[in-house]
Order: sequence, then C-alpha cells, then structure tokens
Amino acid sequence: MGNNIQYFNKARDISKLSSFHKYHTGCVVVYNKHIIAMGFNSNKTHPIQKIYNKQRYSDDSTPHTLHAEIMALAFIKDRKDIDWSKVDIYTYRENSKGELRISKPCESCMALIKSLGIRKIYYTINGDYANLTI
Repeated sequence: MGNNIQYFNKARDISKLSSFHKYHTGCVVVYNKHIIAMGFNSNKTHPIQKIYNKQRYSDDSTPHTLHAEIMALAFIKDRKDIDWSKVDIYTYRENSKGELRISKPCESCMALIKSLGIRKIYYTINGDYANLTI
C-alpha cells in the first residue's frame, strides 16, 4: 500500500471514536493528497443513511446505524469545488486483537460513493489491504 498507509492509519485512529458495539470502522476521504472528511460508524443514524439503506433493505423496519462512509461524505457531498473522480476513500476495521478485518463498503455506501463519481476505494480485508476501482 506504500504511501497510502498514512490514510489507513488516520482511518484507524478515527475508528476508535466509534460507538457501535460489534465493531469499529473508520473512513477518510482524500482529495489532492489531503484528507477532506472523516467518519466512523455509530449507533446514531442520519437521514442520508436511511435513504441509501434502501439499497440493502426492502422495508424501513430494520434498525439502522450510521456507517463511516456515509458520515464522512454526508457533509461534503454537495460541494461543487471537488472533482469527485479524483477522490479516494479509505476504510479501516480491526478486531479487538488489532487484526485487520473486512471494511469494504456495503451496498448502501457504494450507492452514495458511485453517485458522487468516486472511483477508488481502499479498504482492509482479513489480515491485509485491498482496493477497488469502479
């Protein structure tokens, strides 16, 4: 992952702020080599999360949490000064032993990412790192 490790380290640091009881995920949004937004998963939710959860759930009765990617993108998604095709997303998740776990964005988060035109996603997998270009 080379120079990208600094962004994963920041996503790891942000994941520590998570209030979600099962696991902690952190996300950083990078544009022109600068972090422009950060987020972590939370027991709280956000109206945008509810909108994009329709990608995953057929009804609205499922309790929802706020995903790290949605938190990071929610407050910058309307910015017109960003070339979204040059934005990178980094997500990080580890277990209680500090071992890397899968943090690939879910269908809900991918829908928002794709709608903005973001094309590069970097994420942790079990014991390693991976990336995806869409």
